[in-house]
Amino acid sequence: MSGINLYEMTELKPRTDKILIFSFILLISVGFIIIMATNLFNSPEDLKNPLAIIATSIVIIFSLPPLVLSITYFYTDLTKKVFLDETRNQILIRKNGKEISITQGDIMDSFIVQVDNFWSYRRGYRFPMYKYILLVLKERKREVITNLLCDPDLIESSMNLNCRIIYTSVPFINRTLGSGVLTTKEYAAKVLEFENNFREHSNSMLADIINQKKVYADYARDAATNILNKRKH
Repeated sequence: MSGINLYEMTELKPRTDKILIFSFILLISVGFIIIMATNLFNSPEDLKNPLAIIATSIVIIFSLPPLVLSITYFYTDLTKKVFLDETRNQILIRKNGKEISITQGDIMDSFIVQVDNFWSYRRGYRFPMYKYILLVLKERKREVITNLLCDPDLIESSMNLNCRIIYTSVPFINRTLGSGVLTTKEYAAKVLEFENNFREHSNSMLADIINQKKVYADYARDAATNILNKRKH
């Protein structure tokens, strides 16, 4: 892409320690599932044994989450290249033959999903080795960068973000985060809605709405601005 010099950017390469940890967890999970499946195949009568059913359920409950975590984290970050420019607050992502350039102004919302070690101290089933950052872009597009490439705090500080922290025991990648961000079409509809709501307001009331950024959403203030501009003409 024009205007982007990769030589001035740092490539976020997969971290060896995370690859080893995620791979080990993946192999252990697969191993438990294979052993349980083999036992059931060799002893199908166990399917009628309540104890065997309970044991199988426990293995599945404890093996599937880390299995899914490792697979999704690998798939998310090993299928793309990520470059970071901390000086210009810019991220470049190459994925599926396309380049996505992200600046601070492109990020509408951001989340860091991780395990709260203090809150989870008494909860044995948790996976603090996994965490990620999710960036919600314009038109509600989302990009995820996991700690397979870097700690989410690096992205947060490099892009001067104030991420919302989501605490969970099992940090699955949740691509529904940021659903409250409006697309261009939804934003325009909101502006029109508030233009109808504000059409009887006086000019002074509209001016107050425009100036109260902490009280009124952007679309409400844009609606007030539009009404004032129409009245001037």
